[in-house]
Amino acid sequence: MKKLKTIVVEDERLPRLSLLTKLENYHHTIEVVDACDSYDSARASILRHRPDLLFLDIQLQGRDSITLLEELKQTIALPYVIFTTAYSDRKYLMSAIKLSAVDYLLKPIDKGELTHAIAKAADRAAADASALPPQPEKMNFRSVNGKIFVAADDIAYIKADGNYA
Repeated sequence: MKKLKTIVVEDERLPRLSLLTKLENYHHTIEVVDACDSYDSARASILRHRPDLLFLDIQLQGRDSITLLEELKQTIALPYVIFTTAYSDRKYLMSAIKLSAVDYLLKPIDKGELTHAIAKAADRAAADASALPPQPEKMNFRSVNGKIFVAADDIAYIKADGNYA
């Protein structure tokens, strides 16, 4: 099973460390590539690393992480999102549902609930990967301007002429 490349976004130090410890100790299918403590650092990290999974606090130093996801979705395909929050507010829950969040975990995060949420994310990732059509084999050809990569299925005929085709 492929490890899920993950970013943890939590502006409070102790909950961030607690989640990182739980992920490191109990969830070996997760590869944490970064941990962010602010809206701006999270945005930059997500764009840089393009994670498979995002643990995201709802409120980041007074800014709304729903806005962050709305902003990111204009640029990239959103990763799977597990919200981690102290808020059980209906508004946030509905926003999470609209963004197809994998889960919505209330702090302090229970190990069992965390395990269940990660399993759901892994199941979604596996289902999405199996739904992709197989990528055609590509062949590379040298040309005057460099290399050309062509899918084998797109080639109807090749004629050789000395060292050229």
